[in-house]
Amino acid sequence: MIYRVVTVTIQPGKKEEYWQWGREIVQLWNEARVNVLGIFQATGEEGQDLAIWITIHGSEEEAQELFQQMYATDKGGEVIARRPPLVADTEIMWMQPWELSPLK
Repeated sequence: MIYRVVTVTIQPGKKEEYWQWGREIVQLWNEARVNVLGIFQATGEEGQDLAIWITIHGSEEEAQELFQQMYATDKGGEVIARRPPLVADTEIMWMQPWELSPLK
């Protein structure tokens, strides 16, 4: 099992629009049975709005295939195409479950 941790820096002034779009992504993920551990709002060190999306997968390859297939559909492609103007930066990390443990 591996966690996919995506940290998104939201474009300044686009927070509300981003989270509205995020609700559509969650619906798309639910339909595709993406195993979501959590979705979080945060503030970066410089005051920027962040979104943290954590999903659980069997492997990196499985996750990449799942997202590629989902976004290749008409609906998935339409939703993901609206993302770029809302996002300033995206960082993807792959973590083992024990790496997120508060008991480290």
